[in-house]
Amino acid sequence: MVLVPSYVAVDGLVVPLAIHQDDGRFPTGLWVATDPRRPDLDYLMYIVNAMLGRPRAMPWLDLLRQRQPVQLFGVGLRPLEPEDLEESPDYVERWTRLTGRPPDVDDAYVSSTMFLSGGMVVPRTTLIKLVEKLIELDDAIADGRLEAKIDRSMEIPPPPPPPPPSTPPMWADAEWEDLDRRLKELDELDPLVPESPALEQAQRAARLRGSIFSLLDVAWRRTLLGDDDLPGRVAELELANLQAVCDASDRLLAYVHDPERRAIVKTEPPDSPFMADVSIDLFRLPPAPHPDGYRRHEWLAYCEAIFVEQRGPVENVAGDIFTRIDGLLVRLRYRAEAGAHLYLWRVELL
Repeated sequence: MVLVPSYVAVDGLVVPLAIHQDDGRFPTGLWVATDPRRPDLDYLMYIVNAMLGRPRAMPWLDLLRQRQPVQLFGVGLRPLEPEDLEESPDYVERWTRLTGRPPDVDDAYVSSTMFLSGGMVVPRTTLIKLVEKLIELDDAIADGRLEAKIDRSMEIPPPPPPPPPSTPPMWADAEWEDLDRRLKELDELDPLVPESPALEQAQRAARLRGSIFSLLDVAWRRTLLGDDDLPGRVAELELANLQAVCDASDRLLAYVHDPERRAIVKTEPPDSPFMADVSIDLFRLPPAPHPDGYRRHEWLAYCEAIFVEQRGPVENVAGDIFTRIDGLLVRLRYRAEAGAHLYLWRVELL
């Protein structure tokens, strides 16, 4: 005879099973078992066990499919309301601890009982699939297709590991907006014109640029780790100057990962677009013309290769390299930006 599985799993939810023996009030049947490793399961166990009672008091699956509330024997399910999420964040946290991921709150119930304080969010579709499986197993016990005995050879999976502690955003909205304003100030201090700015103005621009790009490098690395969302916050706050930086980051990364560029320069792509050998401004500011017969990435790669080979020590905070490529006189402009690093920030045909 086939035995009852020791558990069922639905959408990451693992539910251990037990057999309730005939006690004169209820016939032998399937129950959801308690699990000391999953205390939050108790918020669901009582209501599901009430649904499994035979004969079944109500067409439970029909009620769930119609998004109707369920109330019986001191336990109940009611559709989740927006205010529940504001007033009781632990409703979501309990499900997240139980399954390892947050629930879909757009279509969910709150499961509660008079035996426990508070409640738990339960996605409606997951609940339907769980009840369907359990009723199917219970019916198989009732008609003799399954022996009323748990298959203990099936090991119940351990609960998911606790989620890592959330990392607060690096900056408040006002600080993102201030960074956007400072980037606009930088462009006013150091406009792209043939004449070099006065020394004091150039030094001030260099300090401001180093501060901004160093902060953006940190934000980028935090974004890679999942601790922040640089492009998302910029888009949400509609910060045009920082959006231009994010767009330039995409173009720079496409360039440094281009196989043609890697074949010419022979250096690995950087961890951050703010720590490449070429500046983010090479892609943020209006592009300099490149000669006919060269693709843009190919031309930049030849310029970058010469810059990497010939740049001086970092103490030379800014300067020019004049060279010839394919008979063309080229000016490679470089400067320090973030940290102890020299960047190629402009390529000009002379």
